[in-house]
Amino acid sequence: MVHDFYFKDIPLFKTLPEHEYQILGKALTCIDVEVNTVLIRENDYGTDFYIILEGSLDVIKSMGIHGDRLLKTLTTGDFIGEMSLLNPDGLRTATVLTRTPAKLLQMNHSDFKELLERQPNLALRITRELSNRLRETDNATIDSLKEANFELTRAYNKTLEGWAKALELRDQETEGHTRRVTEMTVKLAEVLQVPSEELVHIHRGAMLHDIGKMGIPDAILLKPGELSPEEWVVMRMHPVYAYEMLSQIDFLKRALDIPYCHHEHWDGSGYPRGLKGEEIPFSARIFSVVDVWDALFSDRPYRLAWPADKVWAHIRSLSGVHFDPHEVEGFNIMYEQGIENVQGTFETVPLRHLKKKLAKKSL
Repeated sequence: MVHDFYFKDIPLFKTLPEHEYQILGKALTCIDVEVNTVLIRENDYGTDFYIILEGSLDVIKSMGIHGDRLLKTLTTGDFIGEMSLLNPDGLRTATVLTRTPAKLLQMNHSDFKELLERQPNLALRITRELSNRLRETDNATIDSLKEANFELTRAYNKTLEGWAKALELRDQETEGHTRRVTEMTVKLAEVLQVPSEELVHIHRGAMLHDIGKMGIPDAILLKPGELSPEEWVVMRMHPVYAYEMLSQIDFLKRALDIPYCHHEHWDGSGYPRGLKGEEIPFSARIFSVVDVWDALFSDRPYRLAWPADKVWAHIRSLSGVHFDPHEVEGFNIMYEQGIENVQGTFETVPLRHLKKKLAKKSL
């Protein structure tokens, strides 16, 4: 039997009458536990419920590929064991281990059933407290998953930036091109009122648009002069290489359209599949306009940058041939607003005005 002085520091039991202390004392066992002892293991069955008298315990949740994460640290007066008293057949949802040597009060399912029969009000109070602890654990799990997802997304994006940078270091003719076209493509997508949840995939796709060139031999990719017909056959494989590289990565599947399809043409004359019109994914149609703009508006070793008016005239001439006329119109709206362009990157403008104008032109 556990002496009643053990209950003095536990808020739930401070106001119990003397006879309930005696009943509770018979249902609980006092145990001493060494540091790093696993009391409850995630996904195992368990029947024991604990109240901490001294020391501290960690509640740890497995997050799969995110690893194990600390949800909370419990101290004197805290309850652990979740709903094992009521449902001994249920799998435990987290691991609990001692952070320091600890003194605990322990109750198992059989003792709790006896308490429920002898003192139902007291058992109900314990059950309510367990429910509160379970909700706290669930909320901590949700918060930890959100944090882990944010960290993973940030790590993914840093990896993508590293890939893009590696490609630019290999092909120095296009230094800065990836950053510029990524920024412009996202801005054009906003003007064309693409839903915000899709912008992240467009951003990733634009950043990786030429990743397939990793598979092109240096002798072709870095050749200073014109490519031969045979070399062009190899060069035009880079969208296919991009598909083969990225399609196996789940979080990039929705970003594949730009790397795979940005060389398709509205009239069906593009590659690698000869898609035509709206068969070409929307994000790839947006990107292709931006890609040509930046390529012609930037200095290259074999030519100087074209003036903005000449680049824009060239893009307009290919509306309905290489480019979707609607995407050219969206780009035209930005151009007509007098937006200055420095090395292919648009300055910030009030998008609400551009959207209104685009809506009127679409009627």
